[in-house]
Amino acid sequence: MLCQSIKREQWVDKLRTRMLHVPYVHMVFTLPHQFNGLCRNNQIELYSLVMKSAWQTVSEIFKIKHIEPGMSSVLHTFGSNMNYHIHVHALVTYGGINHDGEWVYPDVNYGIERYRKVCAVWKRIVLENIKTLYIKNKLLYHEDYETLRSNTQKIRWVVHTTRPTADTETIQKYLAKYINRVGISDSRVQYLKEQSQVIIQYNDYKAQQQNQAAPKALLMMEPMVFIHHLLQHVLPRYFQKSRNYGLHKISKDNKDRIPEALKRNGTTVRSLFQIITQLMGLDTMKCDSCGQSEFIIEELLPNRKWILSYIRKNTAGRSPPQHKTHMTSEILTVITDDSKESLLSKQKK
Repeated sequence: MLCQSIKREQWVDKLRTRMLHVPYVHMVFTLPHQFNGLCRNNQIELYSLVMKSAWQTVSEIFKIKHIEPGMSSVLHTFGSNMNYHIHVHALVTYGGINHDGEWVYPDVNYGIERYRKVCAVWKRIVLENIKTLYIKNKLLYHEDYETLRSNTQKIRWVVHTTRPTADTETIQKYLAKYINRVGISDSRVQYLKEQSQVIIQYNDYKAQQQNQAAPKALLMMEPMVFIHHLLQHVLPRYFQKSRNYGLHKISKDNKDRIPEALKRNGTTVRSLFQIITQLMGLDTMKCDSCGQSEFIIEELLPNRKWILSYIRKNTAGRSPPQHKTHMTSEILTVITDDSKESLLSKQKK
């Protein structure tokens, strides 16, 4: 699992570089179970529709104040007990930037908008997008649009929203937890060989009490049923389950108009060796002189005159180097009269 842990850490680092120095709300957009059959038969279309509709809901709410927010979302198709439960987890900025480059906060203290209004906008946008796909004949299903709409018209569409907070580490780690795997770990699965049954441990949210953690419960099922539950959450090939919208999109336009005070400067993606060191609990690199593990990183700009200054420094006060001349038959040597007589005398001796 080390390779997957590395990918999760890298994803969290990239998410940190997108986030701003503002409060955030954690929103969960849930699709009613009445659409499960439609989603099973049209996974690529419906999964993309759910993620796009979540952003359109947030964007429409903020458009009333003429501000643009930032949002990073992750698609989940599973619940704690591995049932088919389609929902989108989203980190949404508590406010956005207006046309003057100023940050504007929502009027509601506990979220981006009143709960019932957010749910109503979410419901309307999803139904409109599904209707559009039906009109374009991009969906294959035995029920028509009007039947699906009537079955979900009177039920509550749930959009859970937490209170704004500047501490987003917990939700970042939660989103990264399932970014590279399906919704269950090996520690929550046990195979009873004698009974030929699989037991999974899950959080029983129906029995959860207020301000308390959900109690643990056990679910027993046949091995083939467990395999079916597991494989139904394998996403289509090349499907992007994590997406960024608004101010969280890396673009030159966002880079220019986001004030420097709101940017998380200095956050860089860690190298592979740093992540492995953290995950394996290895000792970090320390200074040989003081023993500190924290280093000051400074940018060294290139000095184009360095080579010239180096040559001048090391050759000051010295004569130019002497080059040896190799005599060949092709070189014409000029010999003076004095040198001729000395050579002739040496030959006679």
